[in-house]
Amino acid sequence: LHVFIDTNVLLRFYAYADDTLGEVEKLSALVKAKQIKLCVTEQVVDERARNRDKELSESMKRLDQLGASVQMPRFAEHHAAATEFANAMKQAKKAKGELIAAIKEEMQGEGLRADRVIQALFDASDILPRTLEIVKRATLR
Repeated sequence: LHVFIDTNVLLRFYAYADDTLGEVEKLSALVKAKQIKLCVTEQVVDERARNRDKELSESMKRLDQLGASVQMPRFAEHHAAATEFANAMKQAKKAKGELIAAIKEEMQGEGLRADRVIQALFDASDILPRTLEIVKRATLR
């Protein structure tokens, strides 16, 4: 069985998507076991590297917007639950800041789980080189 995965599918693992990295890990195991032949081109590897930061930037913006400050209406301020809620929001804001810092650190060294899973997939595959002949044939197509 021969399989090709488009770069856009790989980039979804850096975005808000329903795709799971666990399925890619299963695919990687099948490729390593030679049960599936994954066709990866140099073009796919290059496009993933080129577009990774853009996808991550968009996802980080969305993450940063989560839990934006919630303003309590005056009529609710006297309730004990309002104080609990305000404290929980402060904790959530702190946790979000720590999460963002940890993710940014992982992003720098391509240490995100998505990076590792995609790289393992590439490592298990034979990368098809981009040759002048292939470029000519693609242009004619």
